[in-house]
This record gives sequence, structure tokens and C-alpha cells, in this order.
Amino acid sequence: MKNISLGKYIPGDSIIHKMDPRSKVVSFFVIILFFILFNRIVSHIAGFVILLLIMFIAGLSMKNLLGLLKTFRLFFYITFLVHLLFTEGEGGYSWLWFNVSFHGAYNGLLFSLRLFLLLFSGALLTWTTQPMEFTNSLEKMLSPLKLFKVPVRDFSLMMMIALRFIPTMLDEIEITKRAQMARGAKFEGGLFKKIKSLVPLIIPLFAQSFRRAETLALALEARAYTSDHERTYYKPLHFNAFDWVVTLGSCFCLLFFLYVKMFI
Repeated sequence: MKNISLGKYIPGDSIIHKMDPRSKVVSFFVIILFFILFNRIVSHIAGFVILLLIMFIAGLSMKNLLGLLKTFRLFFYITFLVHLLFTEGEGGYSWLWFNVSFHGAYNGLLFSLRLFLLLFSGALLTWTTQPMEFTNSLEKMLSPLKLFKVPVRDFSLMMMIALRFIPTMLDEIEITKRAQMARGAKFEGGLFKKIKSLVPLIIPLFAQSFRRAETLALALEARAYTSDHERTYYKPLHFNAFDWVVTLGSCFCLLFFLYVKMFI
């Protein structure tokens, strides 16, 4: 669990860190749409190169990327095997309900790569954006929904709490794991043994999560917090020239992707 860096802010002084979070959110959704619209390994590799370039501009090390890859490698394996064994294709091998073919292997590689790139792009957003700034940007971008009585501020508050709880819960898992190991619990072995060993972690983790949530609710109530009134911001969001270039460029890329997908 110590390798998980998704959801953690990594301080920095790069141009990516200084960008307005709204421009980063827009770019993030454009990148996701690019991976969804273009189902080619070549396009995914091109997107990976762009994400690597952004990571180096932000001054982040490959250690963060390797930790992300190591943490979620099991999901990539499962995604590849599911498509390899259950995708029908010509010239393959079939046995019972299993179908092994080149088409299945291609789909498994494509969707595994897409899953990794989606996690990588989301990690870049959280590595370079503070949770408070991220939630404030969401609230600003979703503010038109207030006309339809959508509780935008409550949604932003839940997002902020969830992002802030990710590092806390990861630390809690590590502490609980060490405590259970001191009591004789073993977390090594095969896949099924590892799944079975999660039980001593899940129950204390749920109990601690509910306890923290109750404490937070009582703290908000004691401070008379309410989402019905307008609130000021410690760091107001402002667009600079670079933010406008990135945002308008992302919108242009979005229209271009839709045009290529629909007409070309």
C-alpha cells in the first residue's frame, strides 16, 4: 500500500502545478475522451508519450509512475486475461467456453493499456493539483447546475473529503497491517491466501472509516457548517494567459476528435 500515490498531491513549482485547476480538469477530460474514441494501440502509445512529457515538465520522477504500475498490475493482468480467454475470433483455439485468438490478445493488450493510461492521467491530475483547489474548480465549473437545484457545493465537499481521505486511509491500512502482523497474521503466499488475509484488514478499516466519518460530521456540525450560503476562498482561482491557451486548445482538440470520429 505504500506504493500507492494516486490521490496524493506532490508539491512542486512547475508550470503544471501553477496552472488553474479548471484548465487541468478540462484537459483531463479531453485526454480521457481521446482514449475512448480512438481504439488503436498506436493512438494509445501516442497519448502515453504526451502524458510522459507532461510528467517530466511537472518535475515528477519515474518512481511515481512505476509505483502506480506496480500497485494496479493485478487489474491489468485480469483485464488482459478476460479478453484473451473470452473474446471470439477467427483462427483461434476454442475449448469449452474459452476462446484464445489473436483478436482476443489484441483486445486484452488494448484495454489493459487504456486502463493504465486512464489511471496515469488521473494520477497526473492529483499529483499536480491540491485537493482544495481541485474541488473549488469543480464547484466553479458545475455552478450553472445550481439553477436546476443541484447541490453542487455538497458534491464538491464530498469530493474534497474523499480526496483527503485517500492518503489517510492508506496510512491506516499500513498501520493496521503491521499491527496484525505483530499478532501473527501472515499476508504472504498465493493469490487466494492473499485474498483471505485481507479479512483482518477490512474489518478494522471499516470500523476506523466510520469512526473518522462520524468525527468529521460532528466537527462540521460544531462549526455550524452549512452549504446554503456563499463562501469565500483562501486562494481565489484566476486564469492566466497560459491557462487560456491550454483550455482553448483542449476545446479545439475535443471538437477535432469528434469531427474525425463522426465524419472521417
